[in-house]
Amino acid sequence: MAGYEDCRCLAKVSVTGVGEVRAVPDVVLIELGVVHRDESAAVALERVREGSESLLDVLRQSDVDDRDVQTLELSLYSAYEAGSPQPKYEAAQYFRVKIRAVAQVGAVVQKALEELGNDGRFFGIAFDVEGRSALRVEARDAAYRDALAKAGQYAQLNGRRLELTSLSEEAESAPVSYRTGAAADGGAIPTAPGELVEMVRVFTEFRLC
Repeated sequence: MAGYEDCRCLAKVSVTGVGEVRAVPDVVLIELGVVHRDESAAVALERVREGSESLLDVLRQSDVDDRDVQTLELSLYSAYEAGSPQPKYEAAQYFRVKIRAVAQVGAVVQKALEELGNDGRFFGIAFDVEGRSALRVEARDAAYRDALAKAGQYAQLNGRRLELTSLSEEAESAPVSYRTGAAADGGAIPTAPGELVEMVRVFTEFRLC
């Protein structure tokens, strides 16, 4: 009888389960910078210092907490312009900023760039969800339940029970746009937060016993 049971358990089923969780972004990550070029290195640095202070003031006035602002780079280098034997000096400072009031990001960016004028720089925007790990857990749970349901159907059709023998996962995050943006305040740069998708696939193998 034992040999018969062992033989029965040689049958296997492999299934893939998919779990997907969607969430509307509640934070925005942007990069803002101040860049100035001058014949004097000291002047270039001073203009960047002044511009950075103005930028930080704008962020504070926009209710961005100091802990959500991080310096990414502070640099000074010489650069030659075409036709000029004398170098100019370019100073720059860049910040990564987390904005928690998603609807206000367009207004914040526009206000900062208006304050900085030609010295202002803006690099990219990324929407995210605080506590992303919780979404991953939820998606993983859904993926495993999906795999178990599929394997369970095969077991039921064959009058067998399941025994898990292997499991691996693959996870990914992706933005999905589902609406167009609208200006938060009159004239502000419009943004479209869309939604984020956290997806987990689990690859499972069960014995049918």
